[in-house]
Amino acid sequence: MKRQGDKKGVGSSVLVISIVLALIAGGVIGVVFSNLGLFGSGSSPSENFSTVTVAEFKKLKRRVSFLENLSMNATVSGTDNLWPVDEIYRFAENSVVKIKVTKTSEGFFERTQTGVGSGFVYNDSGHIVTNQHVVEGADEILVKFYNGETVKAEAVGSDPYSDLAVIKVNSTNLDCELTPLNFGESSALETGDRVVAVGNPFGLEGTTTFGIVSQTGRVLSSGTRYLIPGVIQIDAPINPGNSGGPLLDLSGKVVGITTAIQSQTGTFSGIGYAVPSDLVKRVVQSLIEEGEYEHSWLGISGKNVTYDIALNRNLERVRGFFVKAVSQDGPSVGKVKEDDIILKIDGKEVMGIGDILSYIGLRKSPGDKVSLQILRDGEKTTVTVELGVRPSA
Repeated sequence: MKRQGDKKGVGSSVLVISIVLALIAGGVIGVVFSNLGLFGSGSSPSENFSTVTVAEFKKLKRRVSFLENLSMNATVSGTDNLWPVDEIYRFAENSVVKIKVTKTSEGFFERTQTGVGSGFVYNDSGHIVTNQHVVEGADEILVKFYNGETVKAEAVGSDPYSDLAVIKVNSTNLDCELTPLNFGESSALETGDRVVAVGNPFGLEGTTTFGIVSQTGRVLSSGTRYLIPGVIQIDAPINPGNSGGPLLDLSGKVVGITTAIQSQTGTFSGIGYAVPSDLVKRVVQSLIEEGEYEHSWLGISGKNVTYDIALNRNLERVRGFFVKAVSQDGPSVGKVKEDDIILKIDGKEVMGIGDILSYIGLRKSPGDKVSLQILRDGEKTTVTVELGVRPSA
């Protein structure tokens, strides 16, 4: 990917700046710059001696850390490889785009509406990832890049059940370089991990906010009868216009796409949500290749086990998913029954529907088989179900 080209000369840059830092601490900054040829030929150390403030020293030190991380291909698994927020922004700013859409409403009085969202470059072929609700029903899609260049884009595919969409610009005549972002593993995130959101809230381009992962494994309404699994809850401030922008870990990798807030005012109130990268990677590639994505489906409905249900069914604690209905044309018919309680899926404990949806949505595909441990008539039994393709809502 083109981002790899940025690593040229990183090793030498780290060495030079490291030497500079060491000698700054020794009070001989002017001599170092002169000997490194940074003042030009013919200049003497005494003529070019300059003082360095504490702030400048810290900035250089952070820059060395950033370059070292970049040269070592930093990952989220090592705390020594975490970057400062300003460097993450510099890493991502050329990849994040502003998306402006125009929609014409039908009716007796035809009216044109505009909206603004965010997105980011997926590959150097011109594919851009955003939210489905950002571009849904758009008559025209405009993409504005970091250098101000604005071009039209066309819709490639969208998936309302994950709120993801892919649009495409013609990459042949662009003045700017398309710089894709790399994806991380959202499954590696833990509560308390620090994250950075970049987007265009209220149309304010390139806005960067910082926060933590408040929780993982949430389920979120998609606006259909199906839920989005594995959603990341964050406290990094996001607002209307952030939708479709990347959520980055501190190694600069995309771990989610900001998609929604929970608020009674319409603005940020401390709870934001992002579609997990583990789902994004599956859906986006399929949208590019097929124009659609097939979700795994068990074909059951019900509710999470409550205290009363656990008490009546002699469960040791409140856990599991209580089945209220089984789709007659679904893959679970004849295997799962009404009033069953699902306790485990492939050996993993089920606390509620979120665990089931996240497992089959992020790790499994239609045609895969899953093992369900079920409590039925006071006895535990195990059934195997081959996952189907989820029908349209």
